[in-house]
Amino acid sequence: MVRRGYVQLANGFYLNRKVRRLRRTMPSAIGAYAIMLSYCGDNLTDGYVDADTAEFVLDISEQELDALQQAGLVESVEGGYVVHDYLEHNRSRQQVMAKRKRERERILPKVCRQKVRRLPAESK
Repeated sequence: MVRRGYVQLANGFYLNRKVRRLRRTMPSAIGAYAIMLSYCGDNLTDGYVDADTAEFVLDISEQELDALQQAGLVESVEGGYVVHDYLEHNRSRQQVMAKRKRERERILPKVCRQKVRRLPAESK
């Protein structure tokens, strides 16, 4: 299946104080953060990653999660983690679904009209 969509990562991400600190203490946590962002965008979780997914699907170590929490990029919540300020920089599930619905409603009538025009003439 082809995935479409994206998440925001600001151009100045590399200048962020939290990120710069992570580069010195645990560089792999920055990659883990990017993977978490990608997962959240792909699955429309509004920034939430459950603990099992973080460990077993995304393969993020406890040390990386601890480093992300200490840096303030990820917050621990019941059952998992939330990417700090995810919804300030990315669309919510509700926004994405509403946009997809608008796109379907806009495109579907065009596709149906094209198919009707292509129907073979009835034979007599």
